[in-house]
Amino acid sequence: MASELTVQQNVTPMQLMQLAIEKEGSIDVIERLAKLQMQFTDRDDKIAFRGAMTKFKEELPRIIRSRPIVDKEGKEKYKVVALEDVADPVMKVSPTATRLPTCRTGVSA
Repeated sequence: MASELTVQQNVTPMQLMQLAIEKEGSIDVIERLAKLQMQFTDRDDKIAFRGAMTKFKEELPRIIRSRPIVDKEGKEKYKVVALEDVADPVMKVSPTATRLPTCRTGVSA
């Protein structure tokens, strides 16, 4: 008695679609496999996005409102955060972020 081992491969919808095309499968089958491939791709993209967003959130520094806004009498009303105080730390964390030029106008340091 010879024992047979079957090796099971992970077959993608794209491979099944290619096989259907080679075997001259019906257009309905090919369309369903194309739709299934798109669903697989969408799922993989969502998984990759969620992973990247989770990593980004873990590495994102805490943003603190540190710039005081004062009224005419010089009394502090509230504190704000400037764009560069947010953008610069984000740029360090995210390699895909775009650097925008900022300038200080009317701000005394």
